[in-house]
Amino acid sequence: MALQGGCRATYYNHARRLRRHQELPKLLLNQPPPDTTLASLQFRIQSNYGTSGNTYG
Repeated sequence: MALQGGCRATYYNHARRLRRHQELPKLLLNQPPPDTTLASLQFRIQSNYGTSGNTYG
């Protein structure tokens, strides 16, 4: 090998030793999830981008 990095088995042997040994901490969210009703999504889109489509007037 040109880079002298070892073979594929060497990679997997090192990766096994570097694995995470602890559990991930649990995250507690303080805010409720955002409203995902159709009316709410339409309001967000219109407030960000304005009205779109064939609007005359």
